[in-house]
Amino acid sequence: MKYPTMTEFVLDQEKRFEANKEGWAVDYIDSIFRYASFIKQPLKNEMFVPCDKEGNVLEEPKCEIFDKNIECNCNEEQGHKCHLTNHKYKKAKEKVLFEGFSFQMNGFYCSEEEVIQQVREGEFKIFKSDFTRKVETIEDLLNAGANLATAGRSLNEILTQTC
Repeated sequence: MKYPTMTEFVLDQEKRFEANKEGWAVDYIDSIFRYASFIKQPLKNEMFVPCDKEGNVLEEPKCEIFDKNIECNCNEEQGHKCHLTNHKYKKAKEKVLFEGFSFQMNGFYCSEEEVIQQVREGEFKIFKSDFTRKVETIEDLLNAGANLATAGRSLNEILTQTC
């Protein structure tokens, strides 16, 4: 699912309300306010790729059983470190909001459709074929035409977790 612009989100809520006429208008208005708060968030590294608490990009663990739900076959000391690394990475991956990005050198985050660079803390640039634009919030990215997919969760789940 793609993140909609604020206008698209509001119009979608209006359609849902008109079609269902169930619930209270307050519920629809609340979802609009939550989405507005969500897209006004300043951009952070962890929105694109898994990062630690300081915002440093984490590398995907190299343990052979990383994606399997089985015990690690490393020796006891390695196994404990492997488990902690896997757990830390999985928790960080749950915070990623935009699907398909990878970290490249010099602060560049790339997906198949987008190239975004962190210039400094809280300041990013999006590169399109016909322009480059400074962006600071999720809304700035959407208004610049970024095609951002949700990272394996519904928009409702994301709004519930982040707002």
